[in-house]
Amino acid sequence: MRTLGLAVASALLVVAASALAAPNDLVLNDLVLRNADGTPQTNPDTGLVMGDQVAFQALTTELGQVFAPRPLTAAETPGHAGFDIGIDYTLHFINSQQSYWTRTAERALEGRAMPPLFQTLGVRVRKGLPFSLEVGGGGQYLFESHMFAVGADAKWSLNEGFIWFPDLALLFSVNRLIGNDQIDLTMGAAGAELSKTFGLFGMMRLCPYAGYNFVVINAASAVIDPDESSSDNIGGNFTFDQIPMFGPSAVNGFHRAFVGLLIGSFIFDLSVEGDFNFAGAQAVHQLGFKLALDF
Repeated sequence: MRTLGLAVASALLVVAASALAAPNDLVLNDLVLRNADGTPQTNPDTGLVMGDQVAFQALTTELGQVFAPRPLTAAETPGHAGFDIGIDYTLHFINSQQSYWTRTAERALEGRAMPPLFQTLGVRVRKGLPFSLEVGGGGQYLFESHMFAVGADAKWSLNEGFIWFPDLALLFSVNRLIGNDQIDLTMGAAGAELSKTFGLFGMMRLCPYAGYNFVVINAASAVIDPDESSSDNIGGNFTFDQIPMFGPSAVNGFHRAFVGLLIGSFIFDLSVEGDFNFAGAQAVHQLGFKLALDF
């Protein structure tokens, strides 16, 4: 318990220090279509500035992967009377040299180089229920920004604890972005997971796991002023078209596969997980670590 408490305290100090400087915050004011002379393009019918919708969709697809919920644990539940409290740290390998990042990230707008990855820190709580059910919730913070996501998840283990068969669980989760007043982002995920626990020396347990999720993203924006130096040019403001999770012609989603290993000793669990997102040119792969107290 003391180990986890120290880890949580250290994490809070890191978050507080990181939030003071926010080079990873995103601003959409410059994400507009431009004429050859560099001036913003306007809609000939309305006279309004035209946002770069393609860039907005690419940006929110990658940002959605950063903040989309991930399992970071095996298929087994904590048990009908059990709790699992943990912190997680994840590396997100973004496509940082794409223009939709360099035109929106504060550090790039300040003339600083974009890093090849983002880092997030999360806190998660899981509660076991009867009938091999589990509910949970938590938050995830993006380092050097004011952005974080909060969410909830549920798990139903169809098969759990049999000696010769792997555990099998169905996963459902949703996260909501907070901290950016220009971007409205909600991520949902549903899938399945397999895992199998093996004892080691009577003191530890190893539990490899793997699974699949389908992730959907709803993205929208507030009204954006491309020129904040003047409050008179209201007609120059613009907004992006909403990109719904489910539309009349397509689903705004992608497939994700994940593999991991949980190492348990007494009441402590350490998980290492790799997530592979199949989102085309906007794919963001991840490597995550979680330290949990399971009791």
